[in-house]
Amino acid sequence: MRYMGDLSLRLHQKEVECVYTILVICHHHPALRDELYCQLMKQTTNNKSLHQDSSIRGWRLLAFVAAFFRCSDSLMPYLMKYLETAAQDNRRIEQETAQICIKNLKQTIKYGGRRNVPSENEVQNITEGKLSKQQAYFLPGGIQISFLTSSSTVVEDIIKSICQKMGIENEAEFREFSLYCIVEGDQYTMPLEKDEYVLDLVAELEKNENIYYLVFCRSVWNFQLRLDSELYIDIIFHQIVPDYLEGYLLVQPSYQIKMTQETLEELIRIALLLHRASGGEDIPNETEMLSLLPKTILGTYNENSKTSIKYISQLWDDMIPLTTTEAKAQCLGKEMLWRFSFSAVHAPCNVVELHGTTYADVIFGDETIQKTIRLQVDHAHEVTRLIKQYEAIQKQSETNNTSMDYPAVMIKI
Repeated sequence: MRYMGDLSLRLHQKEVECVYTILVICHHHPALRDELYCQLMKQTTNNKSLHQDSSIRGWRLLAFVAAFFRCSDSLMPYLMKYLETAAQDNRRIEQETAQICIKNLKQTIKYGGRRNVPSENEVQNITEGKLSKQQAYFLPGGIQISFLTSSSTVVEDIIKSICQKMGIENEAEFREFSLYCIVEGDQYTMPLEKDEYVLDLVAELEKNENIYYLVFCRSVWNFQLRLDSELYIDIIFHQIVPDYLEGYLLVQPSYQIKMTQETLEELIRIALLLHRASGGEDIPNETEMLSLLPKTILGTYNENSKTSIKYISQLWDDMIPLTTTEAKAQCLGKEMLWRFSFSAVHAPCNVVELHGTTYADVIFGDETIQKTIRLQVDHAHEVTRLIKQYEAIQKQSETNNTSMDYPAVMIKI
């Protein structure tokens, strides 16, 4: 009642403290959650308070509480009926807030509810009727995109929203993308769990005064690339090009000592596409060419400088008519698949630490014969997480009787 304005606040007490008190008590005493919901329903029914904002504040508090706790199964039908009645009546000023209550409650049932103390700013915004905020997310290439993020928004919601902007509607394909939290000063990062509440994370980061970026990218590669969406092309292009230029996406077969002329020509073609994709209108000079090729083949390129110059002259005319998006799409179209069935890998893939060094123990084989390979890697946790992510997608594919392609490299030499 103090929060709603029906009772005076204590000396030096803030409205935010009222909300914190309610959340803490209900966290430690789950049996009181039904009592809280019943009290809020009572306070928002035929509210006769002299305080003009009393009723709507009660509804806002109800929406906020619904993002943290669910009620008991016995109370749920009555609570939902109460909320639905208000949400369906366009004559009531609380209609929109009641709809948010329902959404938040369904999210809590599905994901378990908020887990951290909300920030003071979030509580103040809720009190003022600002039930969501524009939160910045970053895409590969430094592209910034904002989405309305509410008390009940989880990581999975953001991934789905960005995927839909890219033209992706397949639920299975959503699982190939992840949201990372990059904190300035931290050396490593892991993808956020799909059921993590975004504002829980933001509140913790802002409390610690961290500089952070929520970054969306593709983390596994089962589905074929789609070149029918400009946003999709931009995201994937800017994600893979840095790795390509570092040479991480090139595979040199053990039996092949020297690079073939066909491969050299193909790499030069990709370099020219990269130049056109960045807006280059003139044929690249020697310095520019060196920045457009994978670092691992610069020696070979220099050894074949005369041949390389000839290829550049021959191929550049094909690049001139292309738009930047078309050039990016052609770059992605050069990708060749490297297939590996993760059905041969069995979870768990364990991370072992010995004398300060991390290893990933990967188990191969079938139910009768298994072999463990220990890999010394800097990012053991990330390696095992990726394998498990591929496994999960493959198992779902097998359940749905659909075929899948597997991880890819830009070009296989």
